Amino acid sequence: MISEIEKYSVGWTDLAEASTRNAELLKELALDKQSLRKLAIGAWENPTLRDMCEQTRQLSRIVLHDALDRGFRLRLHLWNDFETGYPHNHRWSFSTRLLSGGYHHTLYESPSGFDSPSRNDADGVELITRYRTLESAGGGYTLHHDTVHRTETTVDTVSLLIRGPVEKRRALTADPGTGKFRFSLGRTMETPPEVAARRMSSAQFEAMFARLEKLGIL
Repeated sequence: MISEIEKYSVGWTDLAEASTRNAELLKELALDKQSLRKLAIGAWENPTLRDMCEQTRQLSRIVLHDALDRGFRLRLHLWNDFETGYPHNHRWSFSTRLLSGGYHHTLYESPSGFDSPSRNDADGVELITRYRTLESAGGGYTLHHDTVHRTETTVDTVSLLIRGPVEKRRALTADPGTGKFRFSLGRTMETPPEVAARRMSSAQFEAMFARLEKLGIL
């Protein structure tokens, strides 16, 4: 399985084709616990991948493989229990597969234009719920980077994710509490303290690894 990942490449122009191919790879990897375990250990032993591993308010993530020159980066996510996200989009398209747990997933339409280049706050942004479902273990989906969505996790939610290259300068998150947007511009636009605050520590990695073992993921 690892040799397949090392040769894998994907284009995102045809999102349907990317979705099909990514879903097949994620399904195979999810069933190959030995390879998944080796990738996780290898990521922590690789200085470049280790530097990309992060723990945030929403989740802990290990970057298992980085090959943006071939169109993808592979990540393993352990979500915080009962985490409710805000409506947001991404700077890149992605495919994901849930390995355990699940989350309520809401997709939105924004007639007023969620990601207008001149928009700096959420005032006047209209979000209409287009689709809502419960994503559960064994399921998955692919989202275009312009899609606005929100997740509400259940207990022990773990997912694999294949993300594509950056397609735009910023991603936006609407905060209903403040009526403002939070901007995600990527590491290159962040200060060293901001990056360091999210960087995963050895203790955090060990705790995540142990929990994934207990859940039977690794």
